[in-house]
Amino acid sequence: MNVVRPPALLVLLALGAMACRESSARSGEVTFSVTTRVAADSDRADAADGDSVVVARGADTIVIREAAIVLRETVLQRARYQECEEEEGEDCAVLRAGVMRVLLPLGDQSPRLVTAPVPVDTYSTLQFEIYRPDTRLDSVFLVEHPRMAGAALRAEGTFSRAGARHAFSYASAFNEVQEVLLDGPLPVPAGSRRAVTLRVDVASWFLTADGTSLIDPAGVTPDGDEEIQIRDNVRLSLHGAVGRATAP
Repeated sequence: MNVVRPPALLVLLALGAMACRESSARSGEVTFSVTTRVAADSDRADAADGDSVVVARGADTIVIREAAIVLRETVLQRARYQECEEEEGEDCAVLRAGVMRVLLPLGDQSPRLVTAPVPVDTYSTLQFEIYRPDTRLDSVFLVEHPRMAGAALRAEGTFSRAGARHAFSYASAFNEVQEVLLDGPLPVPAGSRRAVTLRVDVASWFLTADGTSLIDPAGVTPDGDEEIQIRDNVRLSLHGAVGRATAP
């Protein structure tokens, strides 16, 4: 059966197709992933063991079996701007608006979190908020992830000191915008597919300031010296890596 389309509808379809082509011509795609692997040139000796991370200092050992982080407003900052100004919206490209829980891979995986269209430009910085969910504003998110209520970071595992072992469940209300410089420029030509990976060195989270001893997560108190040190470690654990371009 032949379908006769009204002239006005044909015009709208043509304009829509043209707009799609023009949008594609002005943008590429960027895939955002996360990993807990440190850079290949790192001198770190801590290791991923299957589905966990093992850190040893002297006679003490920590085994991290699960770690999660909540991110909000994950964006790429254009190289020619110093920072993302939320009210302007032209200096950054949004990878993921809103809140997402990231279950950090503790093995060799680098799960892809999101793929988003990104305007043609060169980008230099990954910006996001490590975010403590709000029970009023994020009720839908917390229905899906109830264990993240009041916590931007969570980690679970076991801690051993001089042979005595106990389980721990650590949660932090850390809430702060992070700007992570990429390890190189990220040009996004029209129609290209690029990749950005956030490296989270979770093995460093529970180290003392000099890196020679371990903090027992079970004994950390909110706003205590050890919690302040862990937050410093989290900031330093974040690294941005540019992946290889792939064909569209």
